[in-house]
Amino acid sequence: MLAFAQEKPSLRLLSQSSFQIRILTFLFAGLTATFLLASLHHVAQRPGTFPVPSSHTPPSAASNATLGFQKIIMIVMPHRSIQLDYASLISGASSLQLTIEDGVDPSTIVPQALPPGSWSGYKSGELGCWRAHANALRRVVDERLETAVIMEGDNDWDVRVKDQMEMISERFPGRTEEKPYGTGWDMLFLGHCLTDNNKAGSREPIAMWKDETVKDRAEMDDWINNDLDYWNATEEKTRILIPSWGPVCLSSYAITLAGARKLLYEMSINALNEPIDLLYPRLLHSGRIKGYQVMPPIMGQYKTKSGRDSDIHKDEMGEGPVREGAGVVRSSLDQGDPPNAVMREWSVRRRVGEWVYGEDVEKGPEVQ
Repeated sequence: MLAFAQEKPSLRLLSQSSFQIRILTFLFAGLTATFLLASLHHVAQRPGTFPVPSSHTPPSAASNATLGFQKIIMIVMPHRSIQLDYASLISGASSLQLTIEDGVDPSTIVPQALPPGSWSGYKSGELGCWRAHANALRRVVDERLETAVIMEGDNDWDVRVKDQMEMISERFPGRTEEKPYGTGWDMLFLGHCLTDNNKAGSREPIAMWKDETVKDRAEMDDWINNDLDYWNATEEKTRILIPSWGPVCLSSYAITLAGARKLLYEMSINALNEPIDLLYPRLLHSGRIKGYQVMPPIMGQYKTKSGRDSDIHKDEMGEGPVREGAGVVRSSLDQGDPPNAVMREWSVRRRVGEWVYGEDVEKGPEVQ
């Protein structure tokens, strides 16, 4: 009995020691896993992904792979293989997910496809544009998407687009954590080539903020500066969210399910009497749809300065390079120009090669 009693303390010590060893082993394993995860995160942020500097912590849904919308739909003609290749690369470079909607060959559109009483003066390319956008809108309606972005195949954006969309979302009327732009609207224009607010009346911008991704005013076209002046956004690096009145071009716009239903009805059931990029402003003027737009635009058309830039005006421009006045002829295979409102040095299309080859772009590009 005495010998047995004397052995008990040593057994208890051994048990305590084993327990302590297990605790230390568990803690060491946890620290090791944390270190490995941190290392993997660091590797994921190494050159090869474009920088998206942000003060927003944590990021909202507006910076997810579809910019806070349920889908990003890009319209591309099936035979425009370069645009399809670009779509794959620039979506990867920006960590975005694009859904490709086939463009429409206008030769396949029969007269019976147009709503009764429609205008007969359309160019063939305008008809193809009409049907392609109608198909994209029908996808939104059929799939019951609460919100979506529809963009054309030559669309370009800033590599910091997620940061830009977060800033817009933070100021958007009716936003919630689950719905970063709300749903109380029909259209949101993100990329357009002209606007006319002279008949918009006296209204205030919905939001105005400083955005370092905005180009200097001296580098932007007059129509952008004039629009900013109209809304009293006269300081440098200012972006505004405004009620939409007269945007032209369909480079990129967001749509709600309600808006998609209205537009599909107006484009395919009612008589069609103008190109659709003029139909949209008319519907805004009438109050039948409610729209917003971002100024300066954050997206737009990427130009190579050749007939390859347009499926609508290609017959007028030809397939070769286009001469700018007495300037240099730019080959259609040369790098093109980003939209006027996008900083040239931050254009995702101009910089996609850096992402492909994993070059360090964190300190900012030097694109000539």
